[in-house]
Amino acid sequence: MLRSSENFGLPFPLPYNSPDAKGEAVLQGINTASAGSGWLPFTNLILGVIPGTKQVEWVRNWQQSLVNLVGSGSASVIVSESPYVINLGDNDLVQYLANPVLQLKYTEDEYIQLIIQTAVSSIKDLYSGGARKFGVISLFAEGCYPLALTVLQPFNRKQCVEKVQVLFQKFNTEYKAATESLQSSLQGSKFYFADGFTPGVDLFYNPSKYGFREEVGIACCGTGTIENGPLCNILSVGTCSNAAAYLYWDADHYTEKGWRIIVGAFIEDLKNTLLS
Repeated sequence: MLRSSENFGLPFPLPYNSPDAKGEAVLQGINTASAGSGWLPFTNLILGVIPGTKQVEWVRNWQQSLVNLVGSGSASVIVSESPYVINLGDNDLVQYLANPVLQLKYTEDEYIQLIIQTAVSSIKDLYSGGARKFGVISLFAEGCYPLALTVLQPFNRKQCVEKVQVLFQKFNTEYKAATESLQSSLQGSKFYFADGFTPGVDLFYNPSKYGFREEVGIACCGTGTIENGPLCNILSVGTCSNAAAYLYWDADHYTEKGWRIIVGAFIEDLKNTLLS
């Protein structure tokens, strides 16, 4: 997703494992994101990603490093006044949809609750370390992504995949309710639940309104139907010459222009809520 720090007018925080992430460099925060990860420890584990629970451990380590760097009083202020932007969960549900074993083990409702319970526990862990301001971003409109269209309805690329959309919307509804419950129970906390799903749907069905080409179900990279991640590289045949004309960069990710529009739909409200 487009760098959250940029929207807050801050420099991009260093990755947690960067050799430069030490000393005064970490006073601006830390980035614990891991591409392809989810809240659940087994999501995309084969790819070597860092699950959300481990990322939370890293944030707690960062909180402690501030104490060592500036003292407990100043560290407490930094930790409590910093916004914590959380964007996890999409990959958990994608893995469920692609894994018959998980579908046999859990119903959709059970799996949604498993993810949300893990998220709630992790957010409480951050709170116990002094965090108070949380920006929780919804799951995105995964059923509109070119990859979902290719796998589930290749002959209808003008409609989002309904069963995926319904599942993701259901998760978002329960995820939002969980954050509202946390704000009620965690004294002094502030939560903003950012809706990234709705603007993504609008972009898909009304691309010309935003300056995108009409054939929105085709991505820029390669054939635009299935390539993503490392499959999008200098050798990818067929890649477009103007990514800004496309809503999707690859089959599973928006272009930078797409991200800017989606984030722009909620960023001011998020800032006003958390930084007021």
